[in-house]
Amino acid sequence: MGAILGRKLHGIIGSKSRPIHPIYFPNRTGFNFDSKRVCDFMKVALFIAGFGGGGAENVFVILANHWVAQGVAVDYLVCSSIGPMRTRLDPRVNVIELSNHGGRVFRRILYAREISKYCRKTSPTFLLSTLTYCNLTAAMAKVFFGLGSTKLLIREANSLANIRKGGRFMASLNFAMMSWLYPRVDWITANSENTLTELKQEIGTPVSKQALIRNPVELHTHDVTVN
Repeated sequence: MGAILGRKLHGIIGSKSRPIHPIYFPNRTGFNFDSKRVCDFMKVALFIAGFGGGGAENVFVILANHWVAQGVAVDYLVCSSIGPMRTRLDPRVNVIELSNHGGRVFRRILYAREISKYCRKTSPTFLLSTLTYCNLTAAMAKVFFGLGSTKLLIREANSLANIRKGGRFMASLNFAMMSWLYPRVDWITANSENTLTELKQEIGTPVSKQALIRNPVELHTHDVTVN
């Protein structure tokens, strides 16, 4: 049986001694999950590029599988529905593949518009995105098109040093977009204190919107016979 285990970090996700069904969020942004659990919500949405074999994809599959097992309706928004992680996703998770047309910049605008339409139509409690490309796209959806009542949580899983490796022009563009868009989302999480510090110092994200959430761990229990 799979479960997600975590430690209490900044008052967010339970204690080390107990499995966590929810992700808890402090109320300092007005987004109060203190008294509620994710499994109490009717619907949540996750947005990621696809089903590649990376760590971010693994984290999102774990979260989606766990939440849907708790009775939450989970929509899984992707730019591409092909990849090795697809076979690990619980079939009860609803996969929604966004339109994939045009060049990289045009696609990002198209994705943002589609995400906006999706959120305003279906009203998930929150939309959780991960990795810079998807985070910026989701932030564009919120700022330019609106997400209705849906709250936006972005998860930055990489050091900002990795963004600089993409070439001077793209790095400058991404940093400019992050500096303008990230402070406008509802919540910003990272899996390391170093990344949160970088976001504060280089991007200017408000500390009041930041949270440290380590990667979830999927545990499997096995029957053990004791002689």
